[in-house]
Amino acid sequence: MDRMALTKEIKLYYFPSSYYSLKALLTLYEKDVQFEEQVVNIATGEQHQDWYLAINKNGEVPVLKIDGKYIAESETIIDIVDETFPSGSNLVPDLETRYGSDVREFRKLLHDIPVDIISQGILCNRHLKHKDGVIEVPDIFSRENADKMFTEDINKLRRKRENSPPEVQDAIDQKIDKISSRLSTVMNETKIIKCLDDLEPIFDKIEERLEKSQLDHKGSPNIWLFGPAFTAADITAATLFLRLKLIGLDTRYFSTTTRPLVYEYYTRLMKRPSVVKMKTKLGSLKGVVAKMKLKTYGIKALKVGLVVGLIGLGYFGFKEYFKNAKILQKT
Repeated sequence: MDRMALTKEIKLYYFPSSYYSLKALLTLYEKDVQFEEQVVNIATGEQHQDWYLAINKNGEVPVLKIDGKYIAESETIIDIVDETFPSGSNLVPDLETRYGSDVREFRKLLHDIPVDIISQGILCNRHLKHKDGVIEVPDIFSRENADKMFTEDINKLRRKRENSPPEVQDAIDQKIDKISSRLSTVMNETKIIKCLDDLEPIFDKIEERLEKSQLDHKGSPNIWLFGPAFTAADITAATLFLRLKLIGLDTRYFSTTTRPLVYEYYTRLMKRPSVVKMKTKLGSLKGVVAKMKLKTYGIKALKVGLVVGLIGLGYFGFKEYFKNAKILQKT
């Protein structure tokens, strides 16, 4: 364990199924940093509460607190953590070098993928999943429930705006516009198909990148996107691949016959200790998140398709959800 990590106050505010939260979580695990964690229940709107808006006016997760300073945006968190803690992998190579510049360019390529739009778009248009893929999010999340969920969020924000100070109102307006735009997009099958098609050339680049790394580093036991060193580009790739598998798209973009180098890379990623630790942590939080929902909404919440809560929990998380509901009913 790095001594610097033990002398700093480090706390991660996150939600276990949030794609960008996973990037921050995986970064801290990869750097072997000791940290405190606090789940922000975005399924019940906790990110819009005053205490959280005070540390992130955009009301988004994750946020990392280091010695009293709050840092938002997953890519910025990766940079700060790598710069602050020399332990573990050197995730962000020197940008003055060609190697560092190439890693930065690839990070941007992967980060710019509209993962949230793709995820919610598939769940609203389930027939768009790949023919061999399996959607691990329960069918309770439907187009109808998605419409209700987004509309309810917008109405809550509008009510909150009425009692908010001027400096917060602009952020709330931006959030309302963002949610409204997302609702319109995820319901539009044509737009989701375009997003899926736009992923094809990106995965071609990943395959080409891996081929180059293998040629440049023959004999190395483990080859990542840029060779033997695990970088920030691999952090985003790992979270991206996990999300695609969850929504039944993995087999479209990588398999033993479709981009075999990407498939082999994905297989090794899932065995990396930091990734295994992240997945184990998510599994241990399933029951906690379910109980948080039940305490906030009660049994009726089970009938609502809360995608942000279900995505990432998968089938077994959903079973845990109902298990806790039955316990609550008996007590």
